Amino acid sequence: FKTFESQDAGNVLFPNPNLGVFSIKADIQSEKAIFELRDTNGMLMEQGSKNSENDLYTFRLAEQYPPGIYIFSLNENGRKNFYKLLLR
Repeated sequence: FKTFESQDAGNVLFPNPNLGVFSIKADIQSEKAIFELRDTNGMLMEQGSKNSENDLYTFRLAEQYPPGIYIFSLNENGRKNFYKLLLR
């Protein structure tokens, strides 16, 4: 697999692919960002919110998720960005 960064609206998700631990560098203007992780069928796998003192958010996914493609979304003040996430 080639490692690459997923970028959208000035945000960067890395590393991608990953083993369940990844970060997103996001220019978030609000105190709280809401995230969702869905499989390719649209099934919600995980959701929550993150607070951060800086622009870097780190996620550790549960080990029960099988390798594959997932859709990660980040919602900030009604603006939703989507990223294709590859778990190895």
